[in-house]
Amino acid sequence: MKKISKLMALFALVSSMTMAGEYIPGTYRGAQESTHKRGFSYTNFITMIVGEEGRIDQVIIDATFPVDARDLNKGFTTKQLMGESYGMKAASGIGREWNEQADAIAAHVVENQGISFEVNEDKTTDAIAGASMKVNYYVSILEELIAQARAK
Repeated sequence: MKKISKLMALFALVSSMTMAGEYIPGTYRGAQESTHKRGFSYTNFITMIVGEEGRIDQVIIDATFPVDARDLNKGFTTKQLMGESYGMKAASGIGREWNEQADAIAAHVVENQGISFEVNEDKTTDAIAGASMKVNYYVSILEELIAQARAK
């Protein structure tokens, strides 16, 4: 019985050591300005939350976008808030809206605890099911956030 208790204690110790993440707990935010093909500027931004266990718990990817791209005086919203009204689904080739693809990228980062994919020459990746949009801006921001979470 003592042997089993010792083995269980050893297993618990080893499990807790391997379960700990490599990041410093906190909320990390990053952004990058871009120019849309229609000529207006917008901002891609990401929030990454690292929990007390040192693991990436949540990633939120979003971007500003004009309420009306023909009249920038009408203000800006975000692509996540626009949802299906952004209109990427029909053009995406995989039938997924921008927010769905951004959420797939975010889920991939959480699941893999970092960036575990290559960016193709056309700025997309083949590694994330459910995401066919360009990922280069998000990778750039995520690299900065991950570096901050490791170095803080």
